[in-house]
Amino acid sequence: LQKLAASGAQGGGNADSKFAGAVELSYGGLDVFFGGLEGQVGAPDPKVYSAMEAEHTKKADAKLKFVTGNYGVTTSSEIEWWFVIDPTRERLARLRLEQWPAEGDSKLPERRHRRRPVPLAKVEEERDRVNERLRTIEQPEMTRFELVAGRLYTGPLFVKYNSVLRGGNGSGGKF
Repeated sequence: LQKLAASGAQGGGNADSKFAGAVELSYGGLDVFFGGLEGQVGAPDPKVYSAMEAEHTKKADAKLKFVTGNYGVTTSSEIEWWFVIDPTRERLARLRLEQWPAEGDSKLPERRHRRRPVPLAKVEEERDRVNERLRTIEQPEMTRFELVAGRLYTGPLFVKYNSVLRGGNGSGGKF
C-alpha cells in the first residue's frame, strides 16, 4: 500500500468508468435501518401502475433534466417513462422533442450501439416467452410492473434511483 500511495496512483479505475464522479455514500443510524425502505421512500401505493406513472410524470422533479455520467444522456423522469411505455412519434411531439434522448457522440460514437425505442408490446411478448419458461419450473412470473421497473432502472433513471436509495445526493435521499 505504501508503494502504491507513493506512486501517486489513484484507485477506482479510469476516469471513464461507471464510477467516475461517484458520490460518497451516506450511512444512517439504527432508526434509518429499522425504518427500512419504506422509511426512505415512503409507503407503497396499492395502485402500482398509476403510482409509477404519477411518480415519473407528475411529481415535482418529473421534468427536471439530468445527465448520466456514463453515456452523457440528457433526459428526465417523464421522458424516460414515455420512452419505456409509449415510444411513439406522437408522444415525442407531445413532449416537444424531435428525438428520444440518446448517448452522446463522444461517449458512444457507433450509433448502432445506442439505445433505441422499443414498443412496450414487443417487450411484453418477450416477457411472455420468459414467463412460459418460468411456469415450467414452477417459478413466479414477471409482472408488467416488474418489466417496466426493470426497463426504467436499466436506462438513465438508474442515476436517480441509486441517488435516492443510497442517500448520496445530500438531500436525504430525495433527488
